[in-house]
Amino acid sequence: MSGLSPAGSPVFQHSSLDTPEQTCQKKCCPQKVILKPLQKTLQLLFALPADLSSMKKHVSFLPSGMTLIRPKPSPVLIGLGGVCGILTSMLVTGCVTPASLPALVAPIGASSVLVFALPASPLASPRAVIGGNMISAMVGVLVSLVVSNPMPAAGLAVGLAILVMSLTRTLHPPGGAAALTSVLMHPSSAGLGAAFLFPIVPVGLNSVLLVGVGVAFHHLTGHTYPHQALPAPPQKTGVQREDILAALSKTDEAFDIEVDDLERLLVLAESHAHQRQAPPPRPAAAAQ
Repeated sequence: MSGLSPAGSPVFQHSSLDTPEQTCQKKCCPQKVILKPLQKTLQLLFALPADLSSMKKHVSFLPSGMTLIRPKPSPVLIGLGGVCGILTSMLVTGCVTPASLPALVAPIGASSVLVFALPASPLASPRAVIGGNMISAMVGVLVSLVVSNPMPAAGLAVGLAILVMSLTRTLHPPGGAAALTSVLMHPSSAGLGAAFLFPIVPVGLNSVLLVGVGVAFHHLTGHTYPHQALPAPPQKTGVQREDILAALSKTDEAFDIEVDDLERLLVLAESHAHQRQAPPPRPAAAAQ
């Protein structure tokens, strides 16, 4: 419906017969202006369903997709563990590090996430944390000494760090950051001595201290670190360890889980399925 304002200009009023869709279009609500174009864009990019309310079923990084990897103990304790790990690494390393080098490097922050939140991951093992960070830092230092241009040096350092970590079985994602840090900081500017000391102090010492705090933290919270896979319960099906290895060999993906842990999870899941499918117990016969 429409009418005239005191100035004679038409004024549009919403009729009680307007549908919610028409009312939304007239008001230019955010749902039409922002959410609808965003929805169409996401659908084109990720083939998401038309109903945005069902996105949680399809996007793994939303909270509902993290239920299987929710950390234990509580996130609060994990955060406190990270605080203790970083503070200990920085305070102790700062007492022995030369003034030309930092007391703490940024990759240790990423390492602490793995050590305290995902201690069962092979990427969080002490071998990976200490070896991956130190090896990658040394690779970065060597690349920075050979390649003076930081742009190609950065990519070359990270790529070589991934290669060397893979060959030495010390794959640790923050190691890529350690290699990149070595290139960007260019510790050789303080002398060759400082350059070759950088992978040991602060990177190596930071990593060792972080692992030490991680061991103490997980012991106090009732967990084991370094992670040790529990023995699998007696199997009730025909799936054997050889079957799991054969299945893994046929995939083109790398899984961040030990074979022992995968075997235990599979056996427990099958045991639970048997219990769920078993017929309910018969009631006891009534007393005569």
